[in-house]
Amino acid sequence: MPPLASLTGLLWLLNFILTAALALRMLQLRLHIWFPFFNAFLGLILLRDVALVSAVHEARLYSWIWVSTEVLVLILLTLSTLEIYSRLLDGYPGIQSLGRWVTLGGLTLGIVMTFLTAGVGLDFESPQFVLTLVLTADRGVYLGLCSVILLMSIFLLWYPVPTPRNFVVHSLLFAIYFLSKAFLIFVRTTRGNSIYAVVSNLHLVFGVVCLCAWLLLLRRESEDPQVTFGRHWNPDEETTLLRQLRAINASLFRLSRD
Repeated sequence: MPPLASLTGLLWLLNFILTAALALRMLQLRLHIWFPFFNAFLGLILLRDVALVSAVHEARLYSWIWVSTEVLVLILLTLSTLEIYSRLLDGYPGIQSLGRWVTLGGLTLGIVMTFLTAGVGLDFESPQFVLTLVLTADRGVYLGLCSVILLMSIFLLWYPVPTPRNFVVHSLLFAIYFLSKAFLIFVRTTRGNSIYAVVSNLHLVFGVVCLCAWLLLLRRESEDPQVTFGRHWNPDEETTLLRQLRAINASLFRLSRD
């Protein structure tokens, strides 16, 4: 927990306030009904920050709070990713089912690869073993979910799927926010603490920008039209792509029922 009088501390405080504001905004717009795991993630982040502030002078307690809540954070991030793409593909249950399997497969692969590469360096008798284990799991989850988010983003950018505007805004900002966090973890892993403070501040700044964008761009339900995002196709191409998408969905749906 950085001192509040520092730049990092002020950025952290601003992130905390904006996170609370976003949680309230999601409730006000009734988006928590559609994205309950994301709202739970916001609530957990707020509660953890309060707990960490109260334990800032107790190193052992601080570490225990961070480790135990980080596991919950990873679970809620995974569930938030699943719920976002499930909502975006509500009209395509076959592709929706495939998306869930891709997410779980990417997550499993990321965790396995991370532990295989880090397994040699894990010291089971070290007092920092649990912390090292959670940090390794962190890298695995972020690696797996990054690949899933990038694949799903490419899919949604290519196919003109009509989607409520709020869902589009939320999914894009979640992807940007998540990828910036993943980049921070990658830098921490590869460069150690040499430039961690600088990158951490950049992540906090990026967090402020994303949270402000969430607050400004989310709209009331009456102002939430169906939109498509990604490449703009001409009407004939769009009709062809949607026909292909429906055919793929029907095939996958039949396969999942067999």
